[in-house]
Amino acid sequence: MANRNPYSSPQQSLTNERTAFHFPGFFLITFGAMVVWPMLAIAAGFSMLENISEVTLLFGGLTTLFFLPALVILPSIEEIFEILIIATWLFMWIGCSFWFTSKSHSLRAQLIVLIVLSTISLGQSALGLLMILGKNV
Repeated sequence: MANRNPYSSPQQSLTNERTAFHFPGFFLITFGAMVVWPMLAIAAGFSMLENISEVTLLFGGLTTLFFLPALVILPSIEEIFEILIIATWLFMWIGCSFWFTSKSHSLRAQLIVLIVLSTISLGQSALGLLMILGKNV
């Protein structure tokens, strides 16, 4: 039997029994928290997309700004540019899922991570949607 504090009330012991998500569950939850924003941006801006490669902007709007100098110098590597954006998004998802599942054993810390990852994904999607919108103006 687990060591319980004999002075704690039953109400306190019920609230303290919340445990952090384990790896498979947290991995899927972080994916859901991150992928919802690009999918909504695709649904909102589908009529503005000229080709399918513009969808990568919705997954990595901010990442695009970091890789843009390489695209300007070497314009013939557009496919590699798209792969880098998606790979960065996947690395952020997988890396944060592994790191925060192995390091954190509290539910509160993992919820903060979910909020941060979802907010970053929202910002990436919004910036990508604004880039596509600005291109069409």
